[in-house]
Amino acid sequence: MNPREANKAEGRAGVTIVKGSLGTTPLIRVAGELDHLSGTELSAVGRQELGVEGRVLLLDLTQCTYIDSGGLGALFKLLREMGPMGMLGLIGVNSDVFRILEIVGLPRMASLRSFKNIAEARAALAPDADVRVRTVPPGRR
Repeated sequence: MNPREANKAEGRAGVTIVKGSLGTTPLIRVAGELDHLSGTELSAVGRQELGVEGRVLLLDLTQCTYIDSGGLGALFKLLREMGPMGMLGLIGVNSDVFRILEIVGLPRMASLRSFKNIAEARAALAPDADVRVRTVPPGRR
């Protein structure tokens, strides 16, 4: 992410949301805890980044250390707003956060894709790539 493209928003203490892009695809980096308060902020920023016809959104969760029901609600809300033809890409999800996502069934959703890093997401979004490849949990690659 080019620092000139990024907009940094400080949420409550310990949470940072940074807007940017990966090529032409919106990319939001979340650092800290994704909870009720930061989940509400993520939903708003995600809607803004998607715009009217947005169908693909990337969330870099490499530095996300925790997720609760508020954060999960934000992810479900973004998926719902993108519709069945959309794709929410999660980048760098740690095993603790991924376990919570598994419990609620997010990885089984066709509209969700997990990438281990930015390079993998970039390759999947290349014009000839199929972004509908099955999600693979961390540590099972």
